[in-house]
Amino acid sequence: MLTKSNIEVIFKSKLFYLLIGLLFIIPLLYEKMPIRIDITQQESLPQKVWITYSDLTINTNYILFNPPKNKYMNNSDIKYLKKIVCKEGDFLKVKNRDYFCNENYIGTASYFDGEHKPVENFIFNGIIPKDKYFVSGEHILSYDSKYFGFIDKSQILRKAKPFF
Repeated sequence: MLTKSNIEVIFKSKLFYLLIGLLFIIPLLYEKMPIRIDITQQESLPQKVWITYSDLTINTNYILFNPPKNKYMNNSDIKYLKKIVCKEGDFLKVKNRDYFCNENYIGTASYFDGEHKPVENFIFNGIIPKDKYFVSGEHILSYDSKYFGFIDKSQILRKAKPFF
């Protein structure tokens, strides 16, 4: 049974303060870990568990990034994980709402979002500029470059590989 004197001993204990300190430090350390496990909450890719790397030279086409702010996306805390489907130097073509990278079909933009609100699609025809990426999800309603345009290299936080 906890008594007043027992509680006073706990609060004076160095272990108590160490545990409290760890509760605040661990999340900060986790963000900076070179390799970590991340779980997505979005439906845009079939995989939910990912190994992410702070080393951006890792050979993979999946990236974790800060999406650009626009009228559809205002929350700066949300991070997206998508696949790079067209990169700098590739030729991106949009025909109606169909997207092609180097003449290979990569997806179709929807007319409506998941809440049945109309959405505009990103229009670009030409060679993708340096340090820019066109990213996509596999789900039909994936919010990706078909709507917000290119991701700049500076927006990439981590590279990712499916865990299994």
